[in-house]
Amino acid sequence: MRRAFESTLNRLVHHLVVCSGRSPTGFEASVSEGTVCIRHSAAVSHYEPDGWTSKFSRDLHRGNFDRPVLNEQVETSAVLRSSGTGWSGQP
Repeated sequence: MRRAFESTLNRLVHHLVVCSGRSPTGFEASVSEGTVCIRHSAAVSHYEPDGWTSKFSRDLHRGNFDRPVLNEQVETSAVLRSSGTGWSGQP
């Protein structure tokens, strides 16, 4: 029974992620100690059962599950672009 519920929960999370314009790869949902737990490689969040879908959608919109960009990468890209090397950021 729990396995079927978590399977349905994962499908719902994947649909919400796709609706936000992201890839659902890496998102997993489970129920832990009375909360809905959403895991991704960039973040883990726990939500109270009431209204968790709207709170999760808000967090997706805010970028809370996006990987942080390293400042060094941004600075390196800016320097290379300004030097006129035409570097595209790809090896």
